[in-house]
Amino acid sequence: MTSTLYFKFPTKIAALLTLLTLASGSILAQTAADYLNEGFTRRKAGDIDGAIADYSKAIELMPDYAQAYYDRGFARSLKKDLDGAIADYTKCIEIVPDFVKPYNNRGLVRSSKGDFDGAIADFTKAITLKPSDPGAYSNRGLVKEKKGDYDGAVADFSKAIEVEPGSAKAYSNRGLVKDRKGDYDGAIADFTKAIQYQPYDPSAYSNRGLSKFHKQDLTGALADFNQSAQLQPGNPGTYSNLALVRGANGDLDGAIADYSKAIKMTPREANLYINRANTKSVKSDYKGAIDDYTIAIQLQPENSLIYLSRGHLYYIQHRFKDALPDYEKATTLNPPDEYSQFFLWLIRARLGQKSAATNELQKYLEYHHAKDTGDWPSRISRFLSGQLTEAELFKAADNPDPRTADFLFCESRFFSGTVHLINGDTTDAATDFNQCIEKSSPDFREYQTVVSELQFLESGKPNKK
Repeated sequence: MTSTLYFKFPTKIAALLTLLTLASGSILAQTAADYLNEGFTRRKAGDIDGAIADYSKAIELMPDYAQAYYDRGFARSLKKDLDGAIADYTKCIEIVPDFVKPYNNRGLVRSSKGDFDGAIADFTKAITLKPSDPGAYSNRGLVKEKKGDYDGAVADFSKAIEVEPGSAKAYSNRGLVKDRKGDYDGAIADFTKAIQYQPYDPSAYSNRGLSKFHKQDLTGALADFNQSAQLQPGNPGTYSNLALVRGANGDLDGAIADYSKAIKMTPREANLYINRANTKSVKSDYKGAIDDYTIAIQLQPENSLIYLSRGHLYYIQHRFKDALPDYEKATTLNPPDEYSQFFLWLIRARLGQKSAATNELQKYLEYHHAKDTGDWPSRISRFLSGQLTEAELFKAADNPDPRTADFLFCESRFFSGTVHLINGDTTDAATDFNQCIEKSSPDFREYQTVVSELQFLESGKPNKK
């Protein structure tokens, strides 16, 4: 911004305005320029409403004052008046069709509104007018990424790099897209280049660390995250990333400590409590995990997954009365979730309400699976409601893919074993649970539950109701 009337106007427009100034004795043009300058001062001081009023006054005095429309559009975008900003940038373009900046700015606003095609058209026009502008290529690349056009985004970021070879931001942007494409080596190379140009940028180390983590290079990821933490020790995201790697390395205490650091910095970030709870759960610190899930629920009361996670921990401790309201709440927030319905049946059956639970599951089955399509959730529903035998459930678990077969095998044994347990047949229940363990891995959904059930069976402790 400058104090003159003709800031960044094309030469012909500036000459025309000069003639207008001379013809009017400089009174009209100078007054409009004064409002423009005053608006600039107000905007820099944070008085956006005052700035908009000044720009509007300048436009009132000079209705074809393109720079005033541009500046007012920018101020309106700061106020999140996106439609007003677009209208002002459009008017500016109508007055000066080869003015590049309003195309770029209108593209940014349109992107914020979700009008990705309109944004791409604006950035393309800006590139046509000024092909040497790396920002327009980068902006178009970001919008293409949002649209899922990763190849197009990579091409635009590559063009931005070609125009400005030392652009660390363009390398970082291209690296992020390559990571999403699964090209982790390419992403790491781009982040390394970004670090070369901006060696003190913590985000570049953090991004490279994530790509290394995706490659299962945990040592390299940990080193990058530590470097990011040294450069920006107050960034909670860095500690969350560190926790992620430590957890994957089996350092659960270190992961919990890092999540705690991040929580101290941002105590209202629900996902941090969820992640710390998940880690505590792996350590079998169920009380600590439940406490964290409870805080997360207070922060995100409409997140069904948190209720399911807390309800699951109540379930594996045989605290069925505590588990019941969590699963009931989850079904109201996320009705299509079949597994919530399955566990509701298990919980109510273990609370001595098997008949009522079966009636409810049959109603759910009639509504969601009126026609038996043979899909796996339909098989489980019919087994629990008594419409499918155990042998038929086991047969339905057959699958040509080995990992899928193991997963379905474990699930079938979990549900059949739990039904045996509800019916008082602890011997067959233990057999099914042990078979599940043999084919299972810790990342399977029912693994932790089956381990807990076997511990209860071995200890001889009764169910808690």
